[in-house]
Amino acid sequence: MLLWIAVWFLVGIVAIRTISYGRWAGKQGNARGAIGLYILSSLTIIIPAFIYYLNNMR
Repeated sequence: MLLWIAVWFLVGIVAIRTISYGRWAGKQGNARGAIGLYILSSLTIIIPAFIYYLNNMR
C-alpha cells in the first residue's frame, strides 16, 4: 500500500510539472507542443490508474 501511495505521489508531481510546461509552451506560441504535452500528461495519469485497476482485478 505504501508503494502505491508513493507511486501516486510521483505521478501527481510529474503530471503537474508536465501541465505547467505545456502551459508555458502554449504561451510561447508552440500550440502543437502544448497539445502534445497535455496528451502526455493525461497518459501519465491514465496508464498508472489502469495498471492499478488491473492489479486489483486479480
